[in-house]
Amino acid sequence: MKSGTPSATALLVASSVVRAGAAHGLPPAAIRIAKTALDAEGSWLALARYRPGRWLMALVERAVLPGLAAHHCARKAWLWARLQRTSVVDAPVIWAGIGFDGLGRALVRHAPQAVVIETDHPDTLRRRGARLGDEAGVRMHALTLPVDIDVLDALCAARPATVVCEGVLMYLPPRDVMRLLRRLAASTVPPRLIFSALEPADGCGAGFRRMPAVARRWLVRHGEPFRWRASPEQVRRCLARAGYTVTARWAGRALGEYMIEAEALPR
Repeated sequence: MKSGTPSATALLVASSVVRAGAAHGLPPAAIRIAKTALDAEGSWLALARYRPGRWLMALVERAVLPGLAAHHCARKAWLWARLQRTSVVDAPVIWAGIGFDGLGRALVRHAPQAVVIETDHPDTLRRRGARLGDEAGVRMHALTLPVDIDVLDALCAARPATVVCEGVLMYLPPRDVMRLLRRLAASTVPPRLIFSALEPADGCGAGFRRMPAVARRWLVRHGEPFRWRASPEQVRRCLARAGYTVTARWAGRALGEYMIEAEALPR
């Protein structure tokens, strides 16, 4: 993302939640937060709040990346289901790159004993704090990956934790992604991991496998090009070498993005 501006892709995901979140069973709190983010930032994506705007955005989506909003919301619905299985007593959920997501705050409303630590670039957190305010069970911590790997590791080191990294790792260079995974695996108490990744590019593929030129240019213009891709098997092998085992996987909606949940093997 560009310094001093909100993440364009985070706002795009928020518009998907506004458009299709209810149909995918996302919690009302998450949808309200997405609406607040779009209104506060004055983005054209706030068109998602109104029926004519949703129709227009559906036409644009159909021409560029068909099924994108449904994909975003299905990804979040899977993540929401996994989070509700989390033991939240003395096991915080650390959200790396929270953007304008509302699932963490929905979790503390669903389970009042939960602790959620929202992390992101300082610019994004300032905006988020100003619009959403404080909430019991939620802490904010400025953190920019990959620069602040040590800070993320320190947040995980003292006790069991879940690290959520949804829609973030694909924007980091491959070497930094591997360094991050290995660093977390070497923590005193390795955290449970839930993260998304992109499959390798495929000239005959669809969605994120073969990005349309207009989508690539949009990402580059906003300083958010895709940098890391790996197959689920490559990720599984990397995690295994670091001492993790994959416990669940979401295969996506044929757009070339998937999610993995992994837990550290007993030492």
